[in-house]
Order: sequence, then C-alpha cells, then structure tokens
Amino acid sequence: MSNFTTTSLGNPGRFALAGSRWIPLLLLLLVAQLAVTLLVYWPRSAAVGAGEALLAAFDPAQVQGLTITDGNEKTIHAVRQDGGWVLPDAGDYPVKDEKVTGLLEKLAGLTRDRLVATQSATLTQLKVADDSFARRIQLEMADASQQTLFVGDGPRFRTSHVRLSGESNAYLSLNFSADESATRMTDWIDTSYLRIPEASVQKMGLENGNGVFNFFRDEQDQWQIGDLAEDEVFNANNLTSMLTTLSSLNMAEPLGKEAQPAYGLESPTARVQLEYKDDAGDLKTAELLIGALDPSNSYYAVHSTESPYYVYIAKYSLDRFVERTRADFLQQPPTPTPAP
Repeated sequence: MSNFTTTSLGNPGRFALAGSRWIPLLLLLLVAQLAVTLLVYWPRSAAVGAGEALLAAFDPAQVQGLTITDGNEKTIHAVRQDGGWVLPDAGDYPVKDEKVTGLLEKLAGLTRDRLVATQSATLTQLKVADDSFARRIQLEMADASQQTLFVGDGPRFRTSHVRLSGESNAYLSLNFSADESATRMTDWIDTSYLRIPEASVQKMGLENGNGVFNFFRDEQDQWQIGDLAEDEVFNANNLTSMLTTLSSLNMAEPLGKEAQPAYGLESPTARVQLEYKDDAGDLKTAELLIGALDPSNSYYAVHSTESPYYVYIAKYSLDRFVERTRADFLQQPPTPTPAP
C-alpha cells in the first residue's frame, strides 16, 4: 500500500511543473487558431468605395423573373405578370407581391462594404461558391440580361455572406439572410384554398370507400344523418370537426389549372358535396374531390369547384374524409358492465 502511495502521489509538484510547461504552447496554438479565423472571416475594407452597391445600377422595377434555388436543388420560380407576380409552373398562381418586393429591396441594399474572402476554398466554406451555396438567386431583367447572386449563411442571426456570380469577392451583409429567400412555396403564396363557414352549411354529402353519408340541418337547426334507424343515435361531433376543416382548408402547394391523370380525380378517394348560404343568403353548392395520395410527400391531390386550381393538401387534413365510416357518426352503446 505504501509503495502505491509513493509512486502515485509522492511528488505531486513534479506533475504540476510538467503540466505548466505545456501552458505557453497551448496558449500559442490558441492564438494562432484565432488569428487564422480572424484572417479568413473578419470583414476587411473593400477595394471599392464604401457604400457601393453589390448589384450595380440595380432597379427592382426592372426585374421580370426571379428563380431561387437552395442547396438541395429545390427551386421556386416567379415572373412578373400584369403588374403582379405569379408562379408559371403552377398555372400562374398568384404570388404575394409584398414578398417579392421585400426581397428585391433587400438585394438593392446589398453593398461591398465588408469584404470577407477572395479565395475559392473560403467561398466554399461560406456557402457562396458556384457549386456550394445556401441560395442561388437568378434575376431576369427587362433588357434580357441576367444577374446571379449566391447567398450563404452568416455568422449571426439575420446576416449572410453574399457573392455576385463571376466575381471572387464575398461580402458580409448585416441586414439580409438566406431565410428571406426561401424555396418553400407556402412562404410566397396565400395558402387559403376553401373557406366555407360552418354556420352557412345547410347540407353535406360524403362519399368514400366506406359508403355514402348524407347530413342535413333539421327544423331546430341541429345536424342529423339520413337513414337513421330507430335504435341509432346520431353523434354530430365528427361531422362538426369536418365542417371546421372545410371552413379553413389550406393547401400545401398549387399544381395548376389542368387536371392530370396522376391526380386520381376521375375516381376520387372521397367526394364532399356542400349546400351553403352565401353572404346574401342565397343557396350555393360546392364540391370537393380528394384524389390520389402522393406517398413521396403525404399530400392528396384535390380540386374544389370554388377554385380553378388543382392543389396538394396535407394528408392529415383530409384523412377523416377518406377513412370515416357510418359508425363514426353514431353514438356507441354503453359497454355492458360485467356481472359480479
């Protein structure tokens, strides 16, 4: 026992002295690492005058087309049409003008004030290289010219690194981030697809693989189901949840104005028919067809007579219309209490 103690702890000062010899070397390595980091990422004064625009003589009003691609090659493409912006790949579905205007104004405000890097290896690290980027923004101008801008991640929230195609200089922007040029279609459009208030619906028909169900309001303005047997009691809860869905049904993305066989709407998975009162009190009818489920994204292809567009809608929003049975609309008898 005494030998173990002497070997391990007999001269603790020796270990402290040996450890202290490494401290200057470790500090030197840390300083060197910080110096390299600062050399690569610290903004330097650009060779051009302060405040010079990255996009020279750029006028947002002259932009006619906009294509944004992310690092996964997901793309959104919008063009100016009749004073607004639309998605030509989705049947000219309208884009929120303020979204495009805001992005173009941000691009117009980019400057060459903060030069960050000029070497190709660093451009890749900053994600502003031709083949490695967070966003690639391509602008089609009224004079048929094009400008391409690469956007990378920034060191802080709401910042980014930016580079103009054809140049080797990358700059730091303190007021623009890659998130402001998203490729999610829902960020650019009004996703509202069907808006029929629950209180205005007078009748609803549902047809799916489990049967045909008809619902109506009685003289007391209470919902009932057709063909109710004497020993059955209607439970309106599941019907009410479906009407709530139809009062605020949002799309995942528009598909266009032309039906395609892949949508599966010739033999729909479910059909919903509504009779409702409009704001003037007049009776109107509407139909919602739920087609094929795309397993790659869990979206149903859908079309409503209230819209000229075919759209994708998330599976979780429509499963109840596809899967519910008659038993789902009936009050279940109480479970018998086992005899003692």
